[in-house]
Amino acid sequence: MKVAGGISEAGIIVGNTFDKYNSTNPLVRKIMRGFSKALDDLIQKVEPVSIHEVGCGEGFLVLKWYQEKIVARGTDFSPKVIRIARENAEKTGFSKRHISYRLSAARVLGFLDSISGDLTESGKSLLSAKYMSEKERKIYINAIEDSRVFQIISPD
Repeated sequence: MKVAGGISEAGIIVGNTFDKYNSTNPLVRKIMRGFSKALDDLIQKVEPVSIHEVGCGEGFLVLKWYQEKIVARGTDFSPKVIRIARENAEKTGFSKRHISYRLSAARVLGFLDSISGDLTESGKSLLSAKYMSEKERKIYINAIEDSRVFQIISPD
């Protein structure tokens, strides 16, 4: 599986700097075994219908969950690392459409600052809105209508 290897976007290192999942370093292997066991135990206990990994990087865990027949998707703020995740998915035979650009869309819609990646005021208001509520719907509509992309597509 390909890793980002220290590439950066907007001054932020994205993905993994090395392949921690297949490392030969005994300490890294021990840490990753503990992490994997804790995560596997949690998934077994919770029995999720689906998993959405925010900050999926190169998509290692999403692909692992797909192999375990768990519906999963990953998002990341970095289009560069999403491209790597899609390449990794393609190499394993999984559909690359399931690794999405959802958090990149958050930047376009003004929920994340395009330089720092910090939450904007509209991003903070979205977090405070109840899921699937009228308030959430209005925040999304306003963000879409205010976005530069929407203004180019529909200038009237």
